[in-house]
Formats: sequence, C-alpha cells, structure tokens
Amino acid sequence: MSLPHIVMGMLHWGAQSGYDLDKQMKQVVRFTWEANQSSVYRALHKCAEEGWVEIEVVRQDDNPDKKLYHLTESGLTEFQRWLAQPGLSAPTRFPFLAQLLWGHLIPIEEQLVVLRERLERVRQALALLEERADYPGGLSTPLPKDAILRGVHRNALSLDYGIRNYRFE
Repeated sequence: MSLPHIVMGMLHWGAQSGYDLDKQMKQVVRFTWEANQSSVYRALHKCAEEGWVEIEVVRQDDNPDKKLYHLTESGLTEFQRWLAQPGLSAPTRFPFLAQLLWGHLIPIEEQLVVLRERLERVRQALALLEERADYPGGLSTPLPKDAILRGVHRNALSLDYGIRNYRFE
C-alpha cells in the first residue's frame, strides 16, 4: 500500500486541502494507515509530480491562500490500477508487540505503564470507531459470498475490521 494512493482515495471523495487530508488521516483512515502531516504533504507532492492531482489556489483575504487538491483523470486511472492489484500487503510493523516481546528487559512497573497506556489508547480508538458504526454488533461473520454484490458498503467492511482488531487487542 502506498500513501499517495491513500491520498488519492481521499481526494476521490472531493477536493481537499492538505490540512483537511491530514485531519482525515487522523480521524477516518488511521486504523488502516498512519501518517504524519509531513508524510501527507510529501505524498501530495508526489501525486502532483506524477500528474495525479491538480492544485487550485484559493485566494483568502484574512488568511494565507489555500491550496485545494483535485484528483485528475490520470490520478483516478492510477488509483484504479492500484486497487485492482490482487494480494497487496505491507510489511508488518507493530512496535507494541516488539515491546511485549522484549518487555522483560525493563522493570515490571515500567512494563505496566506501557501496557496501561496502550490499553487506554486502544479503548479511545475503539470508542471512536464504534461511534461511526451505524450497525449494532458489527457485520455478521462469515459474510455471505455475495455480500458486496448485495450492497454491503465497503466503508462498513473496513470499519468493522478496525473495530474487531481493537476489540481483539
């Protein structure tokens, strides 16, 4: 998975500023992809270099001019090409599990601090996702084989995945 493709997916929802994209990364996309603000702007720059986005400068009297990014036809084509690639996966990077693996190298009191803080962050993230869920108890599993054809919304699939992941943790 690549961040420029994630950015293009968000731009498919409509033109946005870099600030708006960063906000969405933190609120909507964060359980599938984490990126800081500078990474989002680097991805936008790459998308612009490739011709996948166009930049519209919006003049503002009381604030600095705002840049709105629009997905271009070639950007949509690239995004669709990327979406159609089967079996995409990224290397697993889960620092918390590494901390658990070698946690015995620090005093138990410090381990407990790490565990409690992680638990609190997971609870907060889970609460955020559950607020967005408009179905009680999540999606039924296993999903029927024709779930997508019958209209199970793709946002619900990824949201449900995030909820189940946090509940497991």
